[in-house]
Amino acid sequence: MAAFGAGSELWRVDVVLRLGAAASDTQARVLGRLTTWLTDLPTQADEEVHPALAGTYSYDLSAPEGEVGVSCWVRADSLGQAAQLGFDTVARAFAEEVGRPPELWDLRLIPRSAITDGRSR
Repeated sequence: MAAFGAGSELWRVDVVLRLGAAASDTQARVLGRLTTWLTDLPTQADEEVHPALAGTYSYDLSAPEGEVGVSCWVRADSLGQAAQLGFDTVARAFAEEVGRPPELWDLRLIPRSAITDGRSR
């Protein structure tokens, strides 16, 4: 699968940004931009557990003015690098689509080794 970054570990990063005054189709546009970027990246032979990109949401409270959530795979050498790369990538796509930098609402990070596909028990 294609993933952002070039580190030694694979991470699933969920980034949820405040929608603010952005249009309601912002999430679809951000996902479209990220999909375009992924097509330019090399793919690896990792087992696919989740789609390369998906919409997501905050598991706690939603942002009062709405939110834009993206779940993506990143390759990084550490938890901190994975979180930063995931946020930076989604934030850049948001900024290019909306014309302003985003505000972070929620971020979740899961190492690939902690995710199973239901078959390996």
